[in-house]
Amino acid sequence: MIMGKIKQIVPLLIMAVLTSTAAGRNIYNFNSGWRFFYGNDPSGDGGVRVTLPHTWSRDAIAGDKDYFRGMGYYMNEAQIPESWRGSRVFIRFHAANNVSDLYLNGRHLGAHKGGYSAFAYEITDYVQFGNKNVFWMAVNNSPRSDVLPVAGDQNSYGGLIRDVELVVTGRDMVSLTDHGGEGVYVI
Repeated sequence: MIMGKIKQIVPLLIMAVLTSTAAGRNIYNFNSGWRFFYGNDPSGDGGVRVTLPHTWSRDAIAGDKDYFRGMGYYMNEAQIPESWRGSRVFIRFHAANNVSDLYLNGRHLGAHKGGYSAFAYEITDYVQFGNKNVFWMAVNNSPRSDVLPVAGDQNSYGGLIRDVELVVTGRDMVSLTDHGGEGVYVI
């Protein structure tokens, strides 16, 4: 009898959590305004303007097997509104091929290995609300034995190869930092 009631209530609780979480998030596309710098030229003065998704391996797409494998750098500047103060702010990358390091206003926020999976960082404590913020992403598509795939006929295109988003939530929320997912699992 009690087990039957629990089975009826659990789906309602899950729906309530999902509904309240979805309503409490504002997602902003962060694909434009990026500058890209090849390998040994990570200066903030130049770079090629790109819109994400982006790969520097256009030669690999054309079938050239001897395409550039190494470091690429992305930089973007964003004015984070003062009105976001008191919220939690995340940046979510839907993929960066293959290994990446994120810096915000000169501070290293973390590294991610794996070119085809989403990941997110909470940036609340590092954002300068009401001011310009500088995002710097180093991406490396060099062959590595500790990042899959290590062999095969799959090209490892370098770059920010999927969308990037800024996500603003309330103080109480379900975290995005577990593999860049929505933060809710039903097993």
